[in-house]
Amino acid sequence: MIPIAPSIYAHISPVFEWFAAMYRVVNHEMLTPSVPNAAAFASKEMDRFVKEARQAIGADGLKNLQLFFNPESSMGIYLLTDFYKKGLLHDIEAVIHALEQWPAKELLHAFLRCVKWEDKDILDETPEWDALSLLTHMKQSTLSEEEQWKVYYFAHDVEETKRKFLSIVTHFYETVYATFSMPFEPIHQQAVQQLQHTFDEERAHNLNALLGIDLDEKMNVEQETIFIPSYFFHTSSMLLLNDHQLLCILGVNRQDYLQAKRNQSQQISDIFKLLADEKRIKIIQLLNQAPRYGYELAKEIELTNSTVSHHVNALSQAGLVKATRHENRVMYQVQPEQIERLLEQLSSLLLPNPRGASNIDK
Repeated sequence: MIPIAPSIYAHISPVFEWFAAMYRVVNHEMLTPSVPNAAAFASKEMDRFVKEARQAIGADGLKNLQLFFNPESSMGIYLLTDFYKKGLLHDIEAVIHALEQWPAKELLHAFLRCVKWEDKDILDETPEWDALSLLTHMKQSTLSEEEQWKVYYFAHDVEETKRKFLSIVTHFYETVYATFSMPFEPIHQQAVQQLQHTFDEERAHNLNALLGIDLDEKMNVEQETIFIPSYFFHTSSMLLLNDHQLLCILGVNRQDYLQAKRNQSQQISDIFKLLADEKRIKIIQLLNQAPRYGYELAKEIELTNSTVSHHVNALSQAGLVKATRHENRVMYQVQPEQIERLLEQLSSLLLPNPRGASNIDK
């Protein structure tokens, strides 16, 4: 365990990365950043990995992965909390062996930790389930009806569920993960070093940003937090509750991505402060009708030439207006593409599902 800050640590785990790879193959489009500056964080290597992995496992293999790595329940991912407790972090072969020895009912119990129950103590109070009583309790959970029935069928034949899960993850490891030549360790080490630098600054703000949630002050200060860097989570993160710890799978590029989003937010804020002056709005409206010289704008808005020059220079610096010199006069025209881009950026920051965007913690 690598110390980062008081009660904050990091672990490097090939086992977590293996499961993150399966989650990535199922949810690649959803995990891909959708904000306007996402091109800076696009990864052709990740696109190629997902494409080749899906081809390797085939359509049926992808459907099987979706059973356990669906983003709504993420059952497979929640097994990582049990692996962490058992110290199964580094040896994938040891994890496969542990899964082979794991009693099927206990494996189902581990899957059920992904469910947000109305009674949060129900798992501890009910160590064993029959399928029908489980379905009754599932009605009080937050899972969709489709996911509830899936869990019911898992519980109906727990031995088959175990066999199927073991077959799926083993096949993925042998067919995809073990053949992917990526030096993960230096990538993970770099992410850990970046974490150490991040927490030299304000703890609460940075922790909430990285986790993608707002922890209450007591939890933020007292809860032990373990970060596990993941190449396959890229710019995303996922929080797993593990008894008195917070386990966070942290994409190795998430910290840079968050900084870029903060920079983008500041840029948009500055532009909207610029547009708070109604004269500048009027200038853009006039230029939308037709390009104009500075003196023409001054006449129509009833301002001095110097005042109009001040306004259009500010708009030009923001990229909203383009200035072209003709001899000793300057022609101004609006830049509609830049305005559209600005509105898209605003939409991505303020709306939960911008047009054309996918949805995950970004």
